[in-house]
Amino acid sequence: MRSYGYWVGFLKWLTDLSMTVLAFWLAYYLRFDALTWLFPVRWGYPEISIYWKLFGLVLLAWTVVFYSLRAYRPRHWEGREEEFFHILIGVGVASAVVWGLALYYRVFHQRNAPPEQFLEPSRLMFVMFMFLDVTGIVAGRAFIRWLAERLRARGWQIQRALIVGNGTLGRALASRIWQHPEYGIRIVGMVDGENGDSFHDVPVLGSIEDLPRIVREHGVQALFIALPADAFSKALSIVQQFQTQPISIHMAMDVLTASHLRTTISEIDGLPLLNINDTPLQGAAAVAKRVLDIVLSALALILLAPLMLLIALLIKLTSRGPVIYRQIRMGLDGRPFVMYKFRTMVEDAEEATGPTMAGPTDPRRTPIGKVLRFLSFDELPQFWNVLKGDMSLVGPRPERPYFVADFCQRYSQYMLRHRVKGGITGWAQVNGFRGDRDYERRIEYDLYYLTHWSIGLDLWILLVTPFRMFRYTGI
Repeated sequence: MRSYGYWVGFLKWLTDLSMTVLAFWLAYYLRFDALTWLFPVRWGYPEISIYWKLFGLVLLAWTVVFYSLRAYRPRHWEGREEEFFHILIGVGVASAVVWGLALYYRVFHQRNAPPEQFLEPSRLMFVMFMFLDVTGIVAGRAFIRWLAERLRARGWQIQRALIVGNGTLGRALASRIWQHPEYGIRIVGMVDGENGDSFHDVPVLGSIEDLPRIVREHGVQALFIALPADAFSKALSIVQQFQTQPISIHMAMDVLTASHLRTTISEIDGLPLLNINDTPLQGAAAVAKRVLDIVLSALALILLAPLMLLIALLIKLTSRGPVIYRQIRMGLDGRPFVMYKFRTMVEDAEEATGPTMAGPTDPRRTPIGKVLRFLSFDELPQFWNVLKGDMSLVGPRPERPYFVADFCQRYSQYMLRHRVKGGITGWAQVNGFRGDRDYERRIEYDLYYLTHWSIGLDLWILLVTPFRMFRYTGI
């Protein structure tokens, strides 16, 4: 994907810098000219030379910070929400750098200078600048995305690709690439890994033994290896065969298989060890996640207290039974705990049926329960579970022991989910897998989260959860 990365990355950098320049001087104009009737300048107008110095700092800091955050590396499958989150972080970090440098210069180099010469931006002007900059960069990136997609869909800078493997995984990969012409990938064919049948308009060009000839004759620029897990050694031999050639090599595997193949390298007294089934959520990372859980859950309980009191009152007035529903769920390392929810069903709803999954049209729901489940407000008491340490803000949804026993029989890797605390929201939930919808796919996404965890991923999931609550209904 190199050709994509070079010119799109350059356009992103050029657009980001242009929007930052525009945002800075527009904010200066708004603060010290257009909006002085609304926000009077009380301490005198600063010298324009001060803002030219700040402007130089801004250009330097924005360039360094955005490059450090890898903002211009090709991210072909990055969604708009992920890109917005990266822009928000970039602008926030760069702003903190500029403000810190300006403060350092004022304190240590301008002690005796008059106030109008202080190298310190107007706080209101800088807030305006940050808002305008984020808005401008998002708009610029949207235009570049639109332009790149249109050009690639029309055949500009297309990369010729070959898929090694004609089984379920290879066909799934071909189908996804075919649905996204903006990726700039044209599949010239597939190499038979499991059967010899063609897939749609993608021909089977031969066997794996014919790979060198096929790559040469068809001018292949990218190789997608999509072989089943039991052919891993064969896939590695293909990588070794072509790693010295100017061909991009990508190894595809289903998320469920890949999730437990994440490896790290450690050592015991100089002896290297390859750690299988490893997770980054340990040590200092686990402490950081717990601190985040405590701070945000305590803040949520304080801010949402009036809403929770109103919900409790409505439940009490509209149906018989307790306000809070207590249920045993399985948490970290398979240990049971009591999870709290606002009651959304009639009292003793499972007395006749036993444990059952609640559906989107469950007749046991109370009138107020339908609204609470649609808005996910029934989950609000779980902030107390997070504060206690039974749960985390982000993680796989904890299930009841009855269902866990069943799922362990049906899905061999299900218990791996319990290597982390269950969460109020999670990677599976923000990708549309909630309630009883497609449990196998839910497990795939939960295991992906387990092996790719980071504070940044947690923050992104928390950020997008409110926006995706209503897109993915069904509980």
